[in-house]
Amino acid sequence: MAKMIKVEEAVGEVLLHDITKVDGDKFKGRIFKKGHII
Repeated sequence: MAKMIKVEEAVGEVLLHDITKVDGDKFKGRIFKKGHII
């Protein structure tokens, strides 16, 4: 099960899901893929 941790404590951890960025009309899509190491 996933747990919430502070960003500062997340260094070296693996993302459990994709992170999406929505920037108005300029960009909408994945910026970090599942499995990315922070």
